[in-house]
Amino acid sequence: MSAGGTVPGTVEDGAHLAAPTDGEAQPTVTPFLMFHGTVDPAVPPSSSERFKAMFDANRVPAARRTYDTSGLPPDLQHNLHRTPAFNTDMMARFRTWLEAFGVLTSAGGAGLPSAAAPAGNDAGRAAVP
Repeated sequence: MSAGGTVPGTVEDGAHLAAPTDGEAQPTVTPFLMFHGTVDPAVPPSSSERFKAMFDANRVPAARRTYDTSGLPPDLQHNLHRTPAFNTDMMARFRTWLEAFGVLTSAGGAGLPSAAAPAGNDAGRAAVP
């Protein structure tokens, strides 16, 4: 599922056109990792906050990382991957998330083969998952 969060409402009232409705997302049990800008003209950060709260309430492993996008143009506020520093951080966190859930291994054992993690400064980085 690709989602910036959930929206209140139902499919019948068209809420699903913006994101999955709360009801559509409720049965999700797969661990979920979210990245969101603090300012996002396309998907309000409150949507991913609501999604994260739903996962927490259902005891589904989930992480939400926000990036300060307040000084970026609107297109980059939504497309975090187009900002090199954010992209590097997100890819490192994604790799760590996949390793934590056994999809990748750092030693290249079970799962997919390992690849070099992106270089970068880990100072101040929150633990993922």
